[in-house]
Amino acid sequence: MEGPVYSVRTERLLVRGYEPTDAAASGELLKANLEHLARWMPWATMEATTIDSRLAWIRRARADLDRPASDLVYGIFDGSSGELMGGIGLHARVGPQALEIGYWISVAHEGRGYVTEAAGALTRVAFDVHRVARVEIHCDPRNVRSAAVPRRLGYTHDATLRRRALDPRGRECDRMIWSLFADELGASAATKVRYEAFDALGRSVARG
Repeated sequence: MEGPVYSVRTERLLVRGYEPTDAAASGELLKANLEHLARWMPWATMEATTIDSRLAWIRRARADLDRPASDLVYGIFDGSSGELMGGIGLHARVGPQALEIGYWISVAHEGRGYVTEAAGALTRVAFDVHRVARVEIHCDPRNVRSAAVPRRLGYTHDATLRRRALDPRGRECDRMIWSLFADELGASAATKVRYEAFDALGRSVARG
């Protein structure tokens, strides 16, 4: 691996690790979208939103960027204005030689293809930089917007596992599993997402 990757630029976005100065904006965005997120993501109701708690979370997240086996969490920012719009990450919880992409976007920015663009870029980072064999995306089958992202990028719907997860109210729910293998990347729509990845000093480590 050539990384670690601290930021990724796409046509419209800057996907980067959070900085201490993002603490206030991060907390406000979570508060503004709590009802929106809590429908699908159990972690949303447990996230602290005060500036001090967000700063502590950001410090942990930044430290994890230097540990390849950790969760790699990034903010999704507007590439021109710098506005924080959502979050995305690469998670090492789906077995060896594999990463899972998780994501969310504020309700104000839904429907513009930002998540597909960010997820496409991190799909390429996972294969080009982390050299994994497989990338997965998991979602609740009722979350139509979330499921549309892997479908657009050319992932395969492997299965919908019954009652394998808990929803934010603690009730059993189904889980869709989508996957893309390294030898399938070339034929996927993820290759249409142009990106450049940078290390902590802003040096380019991968592009495509």
